[in-house]
Amino acid sequence: MQRVPVIAYRSSAVTPDTAEALRLLEVQAAKLGGMRIRYTGAVQAQNMEWPVVAKNPGPTSLKPELSMVPSGREIYLGLSLDKYEGQDKAQREISILWSLAIPLGFTPWCRYPLISSGLDQVFHFFGPWRMLFDHLHGEGRGEYAWESVVAAAQSDVGYWAGTKPVERFVQAQLHRLGFHCGLVDGNIGPRTTQALNALGIKGKPLDEIAPYLAKILDEKPGKKDRSIGHVVIPKRRVQATSFGGVHTTQTPNGITLTIDGPGKVLLDIQE
Repeated sequence: MQRVPVIAYRSSAVTPDTAEALRLLEVQAAKLGGMRIRYTGAVQAQNMEWPVVAKNPGPTSLKPELSMVPSGREIYLGLSLDKYEGQDKAQREISILWSLAIPLGFTPWCRYPLISSGLDQVFHFFGPWRMLFDHLHGEGRGEYAWESVVAAAQSDVGYWAGTKPVERFVQAQLHRLGFHCGLVDGNIGPRTTQALNALGIKGKPLDEIAPYLAKILDEKPGKKDRSIGHVVIPKRRVQATSFGGVHTTQTPNGITLTIDGPGKVLLDIQE
């Protein structure tokens, strides 16, 4: 089962939303000038299978079932300052990279922006799975958040090769729909059943539910489903970056939001 295909980006395989975030990162760096983004994708599509990842896990050295490499959401980033020659150049480059990448939705593997033997280059773009990650932490189940995100992200692109692939795919897609059914562990418990019941599909075979969930998530909203909203912040400059079904238009006092579906907006409020 696959919902989102991975696409080629600079000789590597990533999800479409990861590719868009990378493009925006390079645009931001170009606007500032005097710097270049160094990008290396984790793997090409043919190397995302579990046996290959087991032999070549990348800098994190994680097993395939705990690795984001087979999800198309693990990338390696660096930043080069073209003209700066100070002794703290390497540290300054990492700090600037974090200041650009994190607001765009990239999550660094390291906890702090410090030089760390190659691990400082590892970033993940959680995309829609950020909500799952945050929700499990909010429930006090943070120790299970990473493995659930990995299972969801791998299932979404069709590279999960572990146990209960259909069950995990169904749980992942329920989370994408906003039904927080707990861990993406393949165990169909009361919370998953309750979410299926809310959608009116409880009791149907999972082999039928899985493609149904993928289909309704891929449906494009019509004009009747569109919502318009406004963010007004007088006397401040506001720059917005949007993802998914949310689009923004600059106005004199803020931004206008055109919402055609689930998405995300990042606001940069300036002087």
